[in-house]
Amino acid sequence: MFSIMKINTTCCILIALSCLALTGCPPIQFSRNVDYDTDFQYGVGNYSTGNGQYESRPLYMDRLEPNDVSSPNRPCVLLVHGGGFDGGSRADEDLLKYADGLTTMGYVCFTMDYRLLDDPPPAPDGFSLIKIEERKGELDIPGLYAAIHAAFVDTKVALRHLRANAAGYGIDPDRIVVMGESAGAFAAIAAAVTDEDDFASDDGFIVPAINNPVVVAKPQGVIDFWGNGDFVLDEFDGDDPPFMVAHGLLDDQFLTFYPSALAIVGRCIDVGIPYNFYTFLDKGHGAWDGESSGKDLTELSLDFLADVIP
Repeated sequence: MFSIMKINTTCCILIALSCLALTGCPPIQFSRNVDYDTDFQYGVGNYSTGNGQYESRPLYMDRLEPNDVSSPNRPCVLLVHGGGFDGGSRADEDLLKYADGLTTMGYVCFTMDYRLLDDPPPAPDGFSLIKIEERKGELDIPGLYAAIHAAFVDTKVALRHLRANAAGYGIDPDRIVVMGESAGAFAAIAAAVTDEDDFASDDGFIVPAINNPVVVAKPQGVIDFWGNGDFVLDEFDGDDPPFMVAHGLLDDQFLTFYPSALAIVGRCIDVGIPYNFYTFLDKGHGAWDGESSGKDLTELSLDFLADVIP
């Protein structure tokens, strides 16, 4: 059953002036029953070459696979790293440790890269986080909106790739959950609640066949670690998949203050989406060591996954 944690809506918000930047770390020591393979191409994206010109380049993901589970229809989790849309990597140490914890329990996990601020990717004219602008003022970070848009597009491309190639990966196309942390959670939430035609491609570009344009992207569940859903709150409806939301009460990172979590859960309540919500009272942003009722993030996630993709 889905649990609802009572939350304290009174919190102190400290104003931060920049997005969090995470850096990738060397691969960790994985569990004995986990195999780690790298550089699976999941699609292509458009990158600027200057003067308004773009070229198509490959997009990659890595796989963590349980070597003691032989079923051809294993449950799958796609993980989207954080980094403020200008950094981070699919090889982030915290992300890999978390993925290892899921994989050792039988889940096939994929960590993906996506286009970032410095690439820079294209975006539709006028694309912006309207609700965030209204609440916090205009964001004067050149290229940020294009990077956010590209992250949404790339996450949907990755989900379509997994579903289209489920047999080859030995995963069940009807048991895929997307997990994101920080900036990655923005994209994970958008992939879970927006229509198939939304963020399906870069503006003005034909979707190539390798990006599987006719395959459904929507996952069976979404795990949000200290993210933000303001940009798609109006897209939530009762047909969207269940949510797990985990957030530190003391989060002071720009765009991911604790009220962002309250807004997501509030919309779930409004439209009837099942959810699990965990507030870590003594934690800020990046609460990888957060606990609730004696369970760590991996254990809480495994409880959620057992409900949504048993």
